[in-house]
Amino acid sequence: MTRSNDFDRAAGTSRPGGAFTSWEELRQPIVFCIVGVLLALIYFVVAYVATSAIGLKPEVASVCAYVLMIPCGYFAHRIITFRSSAVHSVAFPRFVVTSCMGVALSWVIPYVASQLFAVPHWVAFLAVCAIVPALSFVTTRAWVFVEARGSSHSTDVIR
Repeated sequence: MTRSNDFDRAAGTSRPGGAFTSWEELRQPIVFCIVGVLLALIYFVVAYVATSAIGLKPEVASVCAYVLMIPCGYFAHRIITFRSSAVHSVAFPRFVVTSCMGVALSWVIPYVASQLFAVPHWVAFLAVCAIVPALSFVTTRAWVFVEARGSSHSTDVIR
C-alpha cells in the first residue's frame, strides 16, 4: 500500500475520483475559508450597521449587504482561492447565478429567524455567515471556476 493510499484512507477519500487528489484541491477549501471569513466579516458589519444604525429590517439589510459583496467575492475567489483564468463572460454570470442562492438565503434566514423565532438579528447574520459559504464553495468549485480543479493554469474556453 502506498503512502498516497494511506492518506486517502485517513482522509476518507479514495482514488480515482477522491475529494482531494492534489495539493491544489486541498488548498482551495482552506483558502476559501480564509477569504470567506474576511468577506463574511464585511457582510456582517454592513448588515449589522444597516439594521442598527439605519433601521432597515434584518432581511433587507442582509440582502443589501450580500449583494454589495458579490463583486468582491467574485474577484477574491477568482484570483486568490481558485487562481482561475476562466473567461469573465462565462465565470461572472455563473458566479452571479450561484450568488442568487446566497442572496435568497441571506433574506430567508434572517426573515425566518426574526419573524418566526424572535432571534436577535446578529444571530441570524451569523447563521448566514456559516450556511451560505458552505453551499457557495460547493457550487463555485463545481461550476463557476471548474477549470481550476485540473490545473491552476488552465483556461476556460467557449467552444
